[in-house]
Amino acid sequence: MHFADVDYFDVQKEGGKMILLPVRPNQAESVRQRLAELGLGDQDVKDAIA
Repeated sequence: MHFADVDYFDVQKEGGKMILLPVRPNQAESVRQRLAELGLGDQDVKDAIA
C-alpha cells in the first residue's frame, strides 16, 4: 500500500489495535511558525515541558 507524500507515521495503540496516522513535515513547520508569531523560543518550550 502506498501513501502519497507520506514518509513517516505516528503510531498509536487503541483497544489492542495499532493505529498509523500519516505525519506530514509541513505540520511541524506550521507549529514552528505559530510559536515564532507568539514570540516563543526553544527555552520557552523546554520550560513548558519540564
